Amino acid sequence: MKKAVLRYGLISGLVLVVFFWVSFAIMSGAEADMATQEVFGYLSIIVSLVFVFFGIRSYRNEALNGKISFWRALGTGMLITLFPAFLFGIFDTVYTTFINPDFYSEYYDEMIQQYEATYSGEELQQKVEEMESMQAMISDYPYFGFILMFLTVAIIGFIISLISAMVLRRREVTEG
Repeated sequence: MKKAVLRYGLISGLVLVVFFWVSFAIMSGAEADMATQEVFGYLSIIVSLVFVFFGIRSYRNEALNGKISFWRALGTGMLITLFPAFLFGIFDTVYTTFINPDFYSEYYDEMIQQYEATYSGEELQQKVEEMESMQAMISDYPYFGFILMFLTVAIIGFIISLISAMVLRRREVTEG
């Protein structure tokens, strides 16, 4: 299992890092809005986590003679997911700390503008308070961004691992 987890975890993490830098290069020159950046971010997470499926399948076929239980497949998928989750958390921290330290304040400003265009009255006030709370948490806890990005990738990875485990599980056929 170690071989498949390491190989596909590193591939998945590498793909995510490449997408991160490509999106940074494309989006920073094009002045893309936060919504576009967010969509591209989720797309890069999903594309990188496709390797969870291939990792489980490789482990099943190469190490387990074509048989794997649901739980073992799910566990393998989650171990693979740890690589891109950790790397995305690190890269987000580096990005928001060193490359674009104004990211969260820019995000806050853009979200407030969107809320003002969409909501009014009490709903607007509630949304603004939620954003202020999030902004305070980010400034009070410097590793909040890491945790948030790690959990985002881990949750999506769990869903992909769950689906992959259901699709790839195979039990031994007993003849009776």
